[in-house]
Amino acid sequence: MRYHSHLSQVTARFGLSARIGPSHNCSQSAAVPVPPCCGNCEVSPAGSLNPGCRVGIGTRNVDNASAWSYYSHFPTIEKEEVMVRRLTVVGFMILSIAMVAPAQDIAKVAPKNVKVLLDNAEVRVLEYTAAKGEKIALHSHPPYVIYSLSAGKTHFVMPDGKTKDLDLKAGEALWSDGGPHSQESLTDNHAIVIELKHGKPLAASAKPAKK
Repeated sequence: MRYHSHLSQVTARFGLSARIGPSHNCSQSAAVPVPPCCGNCEVSPAGSLNPGCRVGIGTRNVDNASAWSYYSHFPTIEKEEVMVRRLTVVGFMILSIAMVAPAQDIAKVAPKNVKVLLDNAEVRVLEYTAAKGEKIALHSHPPYVIYSLSAGKTHFVMPDGKTKDLDLKAGEALWSDGGPHSQESLTDNHAIVIELKHGKPLAASAKPAKK
């Protein structure tokens, strides 16, 4: 059935109708030289037109070389379509994994910038230092409090592309609901970060405490 379907497309390409079988016309045409003929239009073991014969079409003979050239495109087209579909599926899988993959622990992402001072069932206390221009890859925090040991400014980038700059003075404390972000130090920074492992995000982040 697959062969007949493809052959129908071949004959449609030439605007003619085909006859296949023992009555196949394998006589020589004055217009086209005839290659050695097999005597009928049997399908080769590979499931393709037999290259040694010509296809009898109506009162005319179409050189098998022309039909074969047109017909031979079908397997290639089918393979390309399958490949495109597979690549599309793989692309969606990779994108889905990237979207659901949890952000990592900052202590693992930036071990040179973070020192764990205390870690228990309730809180984790981190000392954070970074020089101007240093970047920290995507990571995540539970709700936390940051206490700035020196004046510093940091640029944050959220997974959705939104950005935020945080400018703290020395001795200033700030609450954060936590969440994933990457960051870049716009100045030298030195701060203490207190993560609350069972903390709940507030409706809005508190303003810096007044001195």
